[in-house]
Amino acid sequence: MEQARSHRLIINGDYFDANALAKKIGKRTHPVEARLAVLNLTPESQKLLEGGNLYQTQAEALCSLSERGQGARSAR
Repeated sequence: MEQARSHRLIINGDYFDANALAKKIGKRTHPVEARLAVLNLTPESQKLLEGGNLYQTQAEALCSLSERGQGARSAR
């Protein structure tokens, strides 16, 4: 979450898009976009990720679900 928030601050402050940021930090676009996507998770899912109760890859998979779907998955 911390890295995602940092990416968002850079993008918003410097008017980058995910592709430009990825080039600037020497990464591919997809990982940057995946980090940014977790900012759209429900607050409950974000807390699970921040607390270490959800892996980054799991959080990225949850991003494709609705809020309701995230709740059903994160309750396990």
